[in-house]
Amino acid sequence: MKTSCPELERLKESAASTFEEARKIRYSRDVSIFEDHQMCRDGLSAIHAIIKHLLVGHEGCACPAGDRPIVGPTTAPLLSPVRQRVRRER
Repeated sequence: MKTSCPELERLKESAASTFEEARKIRYSRDVSIFEDHQMCRDGLSAIHAIIKHLLVGHEGCACPAGDRPIVGPTTAPLLSPVRQRVRRER
């Protein structure tokens, strides 16, 4: 069962409204390079806030309400058998 996270929902709504506002401004009038840069920076900061929350948003742990697990268990060894043997010999 999927858990819900109010903080994640708030960040998603904030990012969506930021992009929608930027789109309306760009379509309604000509924007300067500096204004366009600021709108892009606002959008990127909203995306970064979501990613940060998904990775470490719950006391340093991944958010359980993410779309998919951030980190899963590994099934393969980190080193191939040949490299493991070489490492042991050193």
